[in-house]
Amino acid sequence: MQLDIQGHHVQLSDALREYIEKKCRRIEQRNPDLDLLRVILTADGGKFRAEMQTHVPRRDRVIAQAESDDMYAAIDQAVRSLDEQLRRIRDKINKSRHS
Repeated sequence: MQLDIQGHHVQLSDALREYIEKKCRRIEQRNPDLDLLRVILTADGGKFRAEMQTHVPRRDRVIAQAESDDMYAAIDQAVRSLDEQLRRIRDKINKSRHS
């Protein structure tokens, strides 16, 4: 899976990139069919926003967003949200295959 990390008004340090890569490995392990995961980090007036976008084959684009006073917390929340959305999609696909 290709990982595209973008920052808007955010300094993308090596530590931040490594943290995102570590968190996204779990998503990749559970969803090996994903080709691209785009992570967009934005800082605006003391608030940090993390947005994650991907496309599931034969499905729509999946987007997860989170906002927090802490960038790492926003990333964690967005990862959890994306992981949950992808789990629901996997469950639907598996249910339709076994019906």
